[in-house]
Amino acid sequence: MNGFASIDTDFLIGKIRQLNEEHRQYLPEMAQLAGKIEAVHAEHPDVPKGLAGFLQLLTDDLQAHTKMEEAALFPAMRQGQVSAAATPVSEFRNNRDDHERRLSHLEVVTDHFTAPSDGCRSWTSLYDSLKVFSIKLRAQIRLENEIVFPQLSDRGDTNKK
Repeated sequence: MNGFASIDTDFLIGKIRQLNEEHRQYLPEMAQLAGKIEAVHAEHPDVPKGLAGFLQLLTDDLQAHTKMEEAALFPAMRQGQVSAAATPVSEFRNNRDDHERRLSHLEVVTDHFTAPSDGCRSWTSLYDSLKVFSIKLRAQIRLENEIVFPQLSDRGDTNKK
């Protein structure tokens, strides 16, 4: 258990891995669909110009974050101590702060995930999928920020915020 707020460490790691896998699977598909929408609706005043590129950058960033979790965070969680982490908890927190800012930008670019009334079904579907993605990533960030990171920080990370 390692003291993770009475939540089993393997359960927490499993949940984070599940969410990471969903992001890994669906975000590139959403980036591809965004590119098609940008191309087909290039003249539409509400087309989300640059969304495909933004989603690809977010995909790359999340993949790098996931690798850090696998290499440093999960082993530290299993050992129950921050000294086991090759990456300080503060760096994980900073990454997640960046992800929050990117999600906020995504909301603005998509008008809070609201496709235009004359938008095609693909456009509506993309925004619906992005909304679900945003909700899930924010839930994951909250899980890490409120349960995982404080438990590790309490065990000795001198770089915490």
